[in-house]
Amino acid sequence: MESSDAGTREKEGAQYSLTGTDALVKILERGQLSKFGFVLFRTYYRDEASWQQFVEEYERILRAELNSAGSNSAGDTHDILKKVRMDIVSDDCMENKVPAHIAFAYRLFEDIEPGLKTKMCLIVDKECIESVTLNDSQSVPFVKAVDVILGADAESAFPCVIKVAISSLLARFYPALANCDTVWEIATEGDSIWKDWPNLDGVV
Repeated sequence: MESSDAGTREKEGAQYSLTGTDALVKILERGQLSKFGFVLFRTYYRDEASWQQFVEEYERILRAELNSAGSNSAGDTHDILKKVRMDIVSDDCMENKVPAHIAFAYRLFEDIEPGLKTKMCLIVDKECIESVTLNDSQSVPFVKAVDVILGADAESAFPCVIKVAISSLLARFYPALANCDTVWEIATEGDSIWKDWPNLDGVV
């Protein structure tokens, strides 16, 4: 397989997308995955009402993302929604833990579903919760993704943490992680929020 641009790759002379619903369906079929999604760690515990509001909006946005992502049919969308599994770790021993601690905690889990074994896990801290609860029309609701090998050795000591729009998590970020060689390949610059593979040039 040869690389073309950042958004497509060549296989047997044909280009195929690296993100989007079609890419997601291919990943699920190739891995024969009955469930897919992310492991999410909650790190802020000072406001239970805001957390509950976040969870409700988070789940609503995820459903809306797949419903509007342009799948081939309503049946395809229904089948994908049935496979979504987002494991939330809500334990106050995780309060204010830094990304390296979260990555280490992820690596300790031995019973993660195959479809949830991803290159990055998710963090929800105070900033993420406020991106949902402050009702700012200019705000993009997001979570933070951390490289799961962070801190595992000297080469992985430099943190890769990406703010990811919740509306891009399943149909775009999940396929991007499955198709990239390293998380740095899809990382955004600075503090910007990830919405699709950088330099995708409209190919989805």
